[in-house]
Amino acid sequence: MKIECPSCSKVYNIPDESLKSRGKIAFKCPVCRGDIKLDLRPTENKPEIKKQDSPESCATNLTDDLKKEIAKSIKDLEPMPKVIHEARELLSNPNTTFKKIGKVLETDQAITAKVLKIANSAYYGLSGRVSSIHQALIVLGHETLKQVIYTAGSSKLLAKTLNGYDLESSVLWSHSLAVAFGAKIIAAERKPTLENDAFTAGLLHDVGKLVLDEYILKNKPIFKKLVTNTHSSRKAEEELFGFDHSEIAGLICMEWHLPENQTLAIRHHHEPSRSQEVGLTYILHLADHLAHKCGFGAEIEEEAQKVEDITLEILNFEENDLVSIMDEITECVGNISKSVV
Repeated sequence: MKIECPSCSKVYNIPDESLKSRGKIAFKCPVCRGDIKLDLRPTENKPEIKKQDSPESCATNLTDDLKKEIAKSIKDLEPMPKVIHEARELLSNPNTTFKKIGKVLETDQAITAKVLKIANSAYYGLSGRVSSIHQALIVLGHETLKQVIYTAGSSKLLAKTLNGYDLESSVLWSHSLAVAFGAKIIAAERKPTLENDAFTAGLLHDVGKLVLDEYILKNKPIFKKLVTNTHSSRKAEEELFGFDHSEIAGLICMEWHLPENQTLAIRHHHEPSRSQEVGLTYILHLADHLAHKCGFGAEIEEEAQKVEDITLEILNFEENDLVSIMDEITECVGNISKSVV
């Protein structure tokens, strides 16, 4: 019978006849003097030893259980108004008549009022000239109207106080607007076909924080300490939960049936190199970075100031090009934010 010393790994070949005992035996290793223990009892007589989970598997189990709990809470999250989804479907068809779109929007008076308010904002330069949905449709056109509708629909959802993150109601909303406009501006310059998708993804990129806030609030002292240590709320989320708000945002996007390219971009906007949707993800990543640099951010943190090295190369930008984009972001948010909330 071959026996290996657990301390020095020396292997001994002991004749079977020398192991007459069928019980538990122990002896010293001649090389390292370590203990070698053998249990020669039949298997059925050995006490059952319960296998303990490793710290890694325990953490994984906790993460999986929390994700399941969060997945249930996503269903309880206030959804985008039904009229937004219906209007989006109609606007995706260029042959849809203005009259048909108008009828859908007018079924929700709150959305109608907000669409008109946004259409008359300084951003669109139509102050006081739009008095009906039908008129807004004609003046703005399909693509611009999509952006107005999503802005109107998401404003109530995003303009909330997040007590876990210590964010006042206006902070997340202004940041979301800044990222939406930044993504739109970047897309218009480099990938015009993605302009509308970029705007929508920018508005909703941090929607995961709405769900995660409740769980952060329950662990606020720990979370605040982690933020102090890591200089990043996202890293604090990962250390506390095993995932961050962008992963939760991806789940919400799937629940809301957003297009796959927007879902992937939102899911990976902090680490675009991990996404299969390269174009839109890098646009969103850069827009988020610039929004923070403009001062439209949830917090001042190291993570917010970083951008993946290859980003500017992929989007064909130089550092000097970013100054004018930041100026435009600041102007856009200033012209529309007061008209929305």
